[in-house]
Amino acid sequence: MTNDADRQELTVSWLGGLRFEARARGHRVVIDQPREEGGTDEGITPVDALAASLGGCVGYFVARFCQRHGLQPEAVMVRVGWRYAEGPHRIGSMDAEIEYHGSLLRDRRREAAPSSRSGSRREGAPCRPAPPARRAGRMGVRRAPGRPRDRPRRRRHA
Repeated sequence: MTNDADRQELTVSWLGGLRFEARARGHRVVIDQPREEGGTDEGITPVDALAASLGGCVGYFVARFCQRHGLQPEAVMVRVGWRYAEGPHRIGSMDAEIEYHGSLLRDRRREAAPSSRSGSRREGAPCRPAPPARRAGRMGVRRAPGRPRDRPRRRRHA
């Protein structure tokens, strides 16, 4: 059973047509569809809101990590991408990519860039900012050119 004192809440109200308004702690966000989808294009789409929420959460945890460890980033950007799937129409996949510019302390590099595939980075693998063309994969920090990707783990069948 959950404790209501721990429960967080926001409200989403219908404004007519395909428009909604999300309210939380005195802030508001208008959610709508583009004109070509039958909306009035007065706000971000629901999928944009979901992607912004994921990117905001990822960015928040990067910023908190930097604060806790005395790091001074020059820039942090989170790119969130998604693909749709059909049958029924839905979000088929979503990924986030962190772009971090600034120094990392040598002993904190592994901790700052966990791999989403295995839950931890390969021992001794440095974390460096990389040019935009190279990706480490879902929820990973981009690697510098010339750095090998972690090999996916093989599944053992019983």
